[in-house]
Amino acid sequence: MNEKNNRYYIRYIFLIILAVLPYYKFFHDDDYCFGDADLVVIGIYFVVFLIPFLVIFFYNLYKVSIKKESINIVLVIIFISNVSALYIALKYHNENVFKTKVHEVVQDEQDYVLELCLFDDSTFEYRKISDKISCYFIGNYTVKNDSIYLAFFNENTKSLKERFLYQKKDTLKSTIKIKSK
Repeated sequence: MNEKNNRYYIRYIFLIILAVLPYYKFFHDDDYCFGDADLVVIGIYFVVFLIPFLVIFFYNLYKVSIKKESINIVLVIIFISNVSALYIALKYHNENVFKTKVHEVVQDEQDYVLELCLFDDSTFEYRKISDKISCYFIGNYTVKNDSIYLAFFNENTKSLKERFLYQKKDTLKSTIKIKSK
């Protein structure tokens, strides 16, 4: 390889690294919250990707018009794939696309909505959704007789979640809607 091709590869690797940076906000293996602050961080990372992209893009256009070189399509492919992947990640960040819902319990409170989603692999996701932030808590569940027992992965937030399920056990059927999926 010559030195000119090495410079192109370094530019593209640099752009790909910048394009991948915001995706760390979408991968969670524990309880997490996602809100407006996370969207600002993702936007900042996208701008950090966009500035070098535009510099390299206009430099390539200059080389095409002045030096009569051919158009390098790799840059456009990197940009289109990054924008489409970021759009899909933002659209489905709160969905479990690889799991099948068995039941969903929804309870409307004054300032937020509480949801409990049970999946077919004996896991659950408990969501507390408000206007500016949504918190997600995960764990395993077991069914014995007519009861569901939840085992939260993070024991520090267990009391908050037990309030939703156990304080209202007398009026549970009248205050929440159960939808089968």
